[in-house]
Amino acid sequence: MTARRDGSSRFGSANRLHNFGAIGVGWIFSSEDFITRQLKPLSFGKIRASYGTTGNDQITDYGYLALFQPTENVDIPYQGISTTFPSSPPNPNLQWERTNKFQVGLDLGFINDRILLGITYSDNRSSNQLLPYSMPTVTGFSSIPVVNFPATIQNTSLEISLNTTIIKRKSLSWSINSNFTLPKNKVKEFPGIESSTYAQILVIGQPVNVLKTFHYQGVDPQTGLYSFLSKNDPLKPDRQEDANTFISTFPKYYGGLASTLTFKGIQFDFLLQFVKQVGQNFKYFNGSSTLPGVFFRGYSNQPETILNRWHNQGDNDALTGKLGTYSFGERIDNIYSLLQSDAVYTDASFIRLKNVAISWNLPHKWVEKIKSSNIQVYVQGQNLLTFTSYQGLDPETQTTFLLPPLRILTTGIRFQF
Repeated sequence: MTARRDGSSRFGSANRLHNFGAIGVGWIFSSEDFITRQLKPLSFGKIRASYGTTGNDQITDYGYLALFQPTENVDIPYQGISTTFPSSPPNPNLQWERTNKFQVGLDLGFINDRILLGITYSDNRSSNQLLPYSMPTVTGFSSIPVVNFPATIQNTSLEISLNTTIIKRKSLSWSINSNFTLPKNKVKEFPGIESSTYAQILVIGQPVNVLKTFHYQGVDPQTGLYSFLSKNDPLKPDRQEDANTFISTFPKYYGGLASTLTFKGIQFDFLLQFVKQVGQNFKYFNGSSTLPGVFFRGYSNQPETILNRWHNQGDNDALTGKLGTYSFGERIDNIYSLLQSDAVYTDASFIRLKNVAISWNLPHKWVEKIKSSNIQVYVQGQNLLTFTSYQGLDPETQTTFLLPPLRILTTGIRFQF
């Protein structure tokens, strides 16, 4: 059990102090005779649980006061004197951010700990987050630099790790380590969200990064325009009413698998990474300036799908809408609607061979001839293979403006004296 009372001068006098605490309990049940008699392969077993609160005061100083700043670049200052203007309103009720953390876990070891299994479930709920807050400009401020955000955000995760030593001998060993994480994020509560400036951004029960998009219906065979699901007219979606398809780029699960195999002086290692997620495809990052049919920056590379574009009425299988030479009007509005639809999001899951390494420590009788303590020859590779159905350059970076992770091969000899 722990308890503490923290104070910070970054808050007003009424809210500078706050109490925090935690309690944890664990039981190593493998030390009990009645359990080990029933589960003989079990070499270690522990169950644990904890609950506690933590705080945060990592904000700039004097955020609870009305702040002013001098005007700059004024051509004719009033009476030759530099003036000031309010930069943020006062917030005397500013107080500590608070996170309630709950965790329960199970650790198991089998066959003299050659197999280690760990399972952990966590539930963290953050409230009073210290964040900027958008405001209507009619108030005189477009935002408040820092407020206690009224929402409660819940983050849960299920983490599983499995470490195994399959072979353990003097000249031969082989181990495999793996981990799997199932994360979830959602807005748990937000009192008064309907009347807040976040009514069109956050959704109760959905992740904080959820996007409200139109539902893409394909290229209309009669007009060549992109069509969307709408309550009134499927070809002309209302931007508020019909943006009712939720898209979240929050990973559904992720993990990795690593293995190490050694035989005498030879060692082989590899690491696999996998992620299940939805991401933005090439259509999103090409944007309105480089999508097929829009010519704005002089030139742009186009995907192969541009070859299967709409030409005439009755083209039912077109993947790309009609092309045009105009830069305004219905065609451009239609492309902007496409960029706000689920058509620019796709499955961005992938499995990547992240690292591979092979090394050989030369036999000692060879090494000692040149008075060296060790000579190692090695070959290493990074990002060698990626398995994905992602529509774009790379499912990890998900952009056309940056290079994907480079495929790198390295070889060398290491001498030790």
